[in-house]
Amino acid sequence: MARVKLLFLLAAAMLLMVLMLLPALNTAVQAEPAITPTMIAKEWAFLPMVRGFAEGPTATPLPPVPTRTASPTLTTTPEFTPTSTSTPTMTSTPEPTNTPTATPTETPLPVPVIKKFYAQPSVILSGQETTLYWEVTGQYDTLKLELGSVNNTVDVTGETDYKVSPTKDTKYTLVAYYGNNQNTFKKTLVTIGGAGEELLIYNWNGAVNQNTQGFPGYQPPVDNSDWTNPINFAEGTLYFYVEIVKMPADPKEMKLEYCFWQGGVSSGAEQCASKASLTGNPGTIVTWSDEVQKMWSKPERPYIDWTEPRREEAVAIKNSSGDPVSGLGDFNWGGDDPKEWYPFEWHFMAVIVEKGKAFSGWDNYLNAPPIPTPAAP
Repeated sequence: MARVKLLFLLAAAMLLMVLMLLPALNTAVQAEPAITPTMIAKEWAFLPMVRGFAEGPTATPLPPVPTRTASPTLTTTPEFTPTSTSTPTMTSTPEPTNTPTATPTETPLPVPVIKKFYAQPSVILSGQETTLYWEVTGQYDTLKLELGSVNNTVDVTGETDYKVSPTKDTKYTLVAYYGNNQNTFKKTLVTIGGAGEELLIYNWNGAVNQNTQGFPGYQPPVDNSDWTNPINFAEGTLYFYVEIVKMPADPKEMKLEYCFWQGGVSSGAEQCASKASLTGNPGTIVTWSDEVQKMWSKPERPYIDWTEPRREEAVAIKNSSGDPVSGLGDFNWGGDDPKEWYPFEWHFMAVIVEKGKAFSGWDNYLNAPPIPTPAAP
């Protein structure tokens, strides 16, 4: 009996405590504090005690008191802070070794080479015109031509020739600039010479027929003397003039090459001067020159012996591909129709000037009579 009274008194005391705490709890709810797990644990700790005196070994718990869900609290996260999901997995990297790694290097540009630089003709009368020619291989930034001095320079980038008319001996310098102020250069000299001995060795003023076989010329040559003595023509300069008068069909792209032959047909010497390229329009006039010692020589053949007579001199008529428009051998007219080439009319002249002397000019030859074909000895 005393135990029941004691339990009753304890229950009453606890009830009194709850009644005393209700105002404070009510105030706390109105303030909407964040409900923490600790508070929930305390509440459920005493609620069974209020109901726990009921009969039965286990008191039926009161239904859970609805709790106000606290508004989520925003947590400020520093920008660009990596998280566990975005952080890449670091893999171990082997320690660097002391083995040197080959560093790729840029391939340097090829140094330009001035293969050819010359004046043609190299000896002239004062005030006459001559042409400077050159050939440059490799890459360069700028190509400049010094006309006697560095203070008189012209830019000739992209060009292959330049005409000059000096009145005194003049040394010309071609300079190819490339890279970091680097350059390569070559020089040539134009000499003012006096008039010397000249020979008109070819003068064909009229029709060129198909029966010339694409090599109209003289056999034997007009002058077959010793070209080394007493006058040195063998180291002189050849001058050429051609005027196209008439063509049988549309103008042809042609190449003209003056050649000398000596000795046997199959084993003798053959040398030719530089070619002229032109379009066979009536009225076209082209002049050019070449030094005898610079003429092309047929491979594996001897050079011409200028002390001995030559067998033939002629002009090789070639198409734009450089094939003779001839019916000789296997030339087969260069693959063209010979009737579209022959007959045509021209005025072709060749003059040889002795070594170191200037050419007097074509005005002295334009009215010269044609040279007849020499009779064979």
